[in-house]
Amino acid sequence: MSRNNTHRNKICGYCGLFTGSTGEGEHVLPKCMYPTNALARKPVQRIKIPSCRRCNQSLQADEGHARASLSAAGLDMTPERREIWDAVMRGIRRGRAGRRDGLNILNQLRDGSILKPDGIPFKKIFPLDDARVIHVIKKVVRGLCYGKTEEVIADENRIKLRPAEPALKEVLDKLYEVPKVFSAHAVFSEVPSPFHSIWFLNFYDNVLVGAYILPRS
Repeated sequence: MSRNNTHRNKICGYCGLFTGSTGEGEHVLPKCMYPTNALARKPVQRIKIPSCRRCNQSLQADEGHARASLSAAGLDMTPERREIWDAVMRGIRRGRAGRRDGLNILNQLRDGSILKPDGIPFKKIFPLDDARVIHVIKKVVRGLCYGKTEEVIADENRIKLRPAEPALKEVLDKLYEVPKVFSAHAVFSEVPSPFHSIWFLNFYDNVLVGAYILPRS
């Protein structure tokens, strides 16, 4: 989050209201999701859009929760995921709020499809089963959409999410990429269509999300 004249007195990219003198630049991909080693390896242009204070602050607690869920999902940790997860664990060790966050993560664990040698399934986190993670991912899509077209998607119910196949990104245009951390591909419909746009999001080379924005009703 940053506040400067660049983002004051603009249209909020999330709700469409006037930001006024308290307008802030909101990171489209939450700042907490960028590991330090990814930024040190190569300078990254982090996308920001104008945001009113209410939208900027509305999901801050959920962004940390989404970071934990997205970095913990899957088996093989990359260095980028490991750095994020280590930061999550440091937070869990800090007081009552940290313990609550740890319980929230444990409560997401479900049986996966991969079995241990004794036949018992490995436990797995399914981020798209978590309402808080869904809200954050939808906010990312809305921010990316505004950053590309300056169109405000104020109603998050227009966005539908589902697990995505890797092949989806091959038919979409790349919009943004931080290697090993996040990438977004999309295509926008230029004619009447069941979809305003179709998206492929890749978090940490690990969680693949298809997002579909419906046209205005």
